[in-house]
Amino acid sequence: MVMEFDEVRGLLQPLRDSIGSKSTGHRDTRDEWNAKVREFLDKRNEVNRQVKELINEVQAQKAIRDEANQRVKELKGVRAEHSEHLKEVREVLRAKLDEQRENLEEQLRNRAKRGPSAGKIRADMEKLEKQYMTGQFLGKRERDYHKKMKQLSEALK
Repeated sequence: MVMEFDEVRGLLQPLRDSIGSKSTGHRDTRDEWNAKVREFLDKRNEVNRQVKELINEVQAQKAIRDEANQRVKELKGVRAEHSEHLKEVREVLRAKLDEQRENLEEQLRNRAKRGPSAGKIRADMEKLEKQYMTGQFLGKRERDYHKKMKQLSEALK
């Protein structure tokens, strides 16, 4: 039984057509899946690009924050130095004020011990002299006048 080419062709042609249509169907399905994969890859790549941009933005903001924090740290140090300096200046000022207050109190005590000033004594002496000249001291009061003038004269020396 020898088959002719046409006979073999007739037998195989329907199989070939069937396999061809199945192959075409599978190719179309593959192409659809590849298109979907491409679409999802594009979406994934876009999301990854956005994530990278956000990461870069976060890093930039972190750098800015770190710079600001460093500046704050430096300024806190400067503030601490100035506060310490101010504290020292206040201590010196208080010491000087205490010293001045003590000196003033001492001067007032010394002045009280010394008695009235020379100008005050002279003014009192002139006042008493005028009263004496106008005759306001008579009798015993004249002795008081001389005693008082002698005391003022001694105090003036």
